[in-house]
Amino acid sequence: MTVASLASATVPAAPTSALAGGSFYVQTGAFSTMENAERQRGAVRSYGASEVSQASAGGRDVWRVRLGPYTTADAAGIVADRLKRSGYGDARVVSE
Repeated sequence: MTVASLASATVPAAPTSALAGGSFYVQTGAFSTMENAERQRGAVRSYGASEVSQASAGGRDVWRVRLGPYTTADAAGIVADRLKRSGYGDARVVSE
């Protein structure tokens, strides 16, 4: 199982229509090293405010790259679609 799929287990993607209220983010990836996460953060910076946050997936530490927060799921979805068209196929909307 890859680190990205492990992270998916802890932060499930949800259809934008299913998310209601709260803060929305676009997660572009999850990495086993902070260095790789920072590298991707630099690559996606032009799409909006970005952050690297640490989480746990399958008992292992991962570093997630996220853009946002966005006030609506639709706004986050627009950014996720742009990222997917630019080659970031793992981009997805998550809610906190």
